Amino acid sequence: MSKGEKVVEEEEEVVLLQVDTGDIIKLKQILDETVANTFLEENTLEGHDSRAKNIGLHEDHRLSNIKLILMAVACAFAMVAQFSPLPFPNCRPILGVCCAVYFSLSGVLQLITTFLDKDCILITKALEGKPAVVKNNPNLAKYGLRVRTIFPR
Repeated sequence: MSKGEKVVEEEEEVVLLQVDTGDIIKLKQILDETVANTFLEENTLEGHDSRAKNIGLHEDHRLSNIKLILMAVACAFAMVAQFSPLPFPNCRPILGVCCAVYFSLSGVLQLITTFLDKDCILITKALEGKPAVVKNNPNLAKYGLRVRTIFPR
């Protein structure tokens, strides 16, 4: 090193999370976030072997966005049913339609959560532009990665 260069040491501060082990919901949430961040982490630790390098996965939010849109529409129908300006005997058909649509959309959301989402922690987009990783697992380039948990609900 020359005399003009300064050595700057960056100390990485490790934040330890304290969780009551009796609180299974919080424990599951912390573990899920940690696993998801492991696959999505932009920076890898230096000094680890070459397999620990980031493979460039990005989270896919399509299913979450679909669920949010479904429930926003269902809530809009619930608000119309609750706050319609018509007096009660005259608004029975509107109330019936709004309740039926709300019930249907809630059922669709429950089916999506039960059969498509299941206990999914992370869904990633298909991997593009990483020939070394795609060579080892060609399905990763087509479908991405899906991480699920088997913790009890």
